[in-house]
Amino acid sequence: MDIEKIREEKLRNIEKAKELIRLEQEKLNNIDKEKELIKLEQERLIKEQIKEKELRLKRAEAEKLTGIDETKKESKDDGSVLNDLENLVLVIDQILSKLPDDVIDDFAQSEEFLLYEKVINKYKKK
Repeated sequence: MDIEKIREEKLRNIEKAKELIRLEQEKLNNIDKEKELIKLEQERLIKEQIKEKELRLKRAEAEKLTGIDETKKESKDDGSVLNDLENLVLVIDQILSKLPDDVIDDFAQSEEFLLYEKVINKYKKK
């Protein structure tokens, strides 16, 4: 009978040890999941920072090309549509000037070019 009790206690101890091992493995799995989530969040933040830097660079390039500082620009009449259109025309003009010659030639032969020319002539700053 003593041997049977010892055997039962050993089995209980083995089951407890298995349960402890299972719990520890679960903790490790949770830690791995948390590490992965942290890694994904870091990657997301890095991508977001890269996008913000690219946007700042594009704004700086646009400012350099157009001479318009969008962050400091103050409209004479509180952001009038006319002032916005004049600035937009400058930006579009700069963008078009960077296109390859064949694309510009095709555009110059299109009906859209007439509209572009009309708007440019009307709103281009002198």
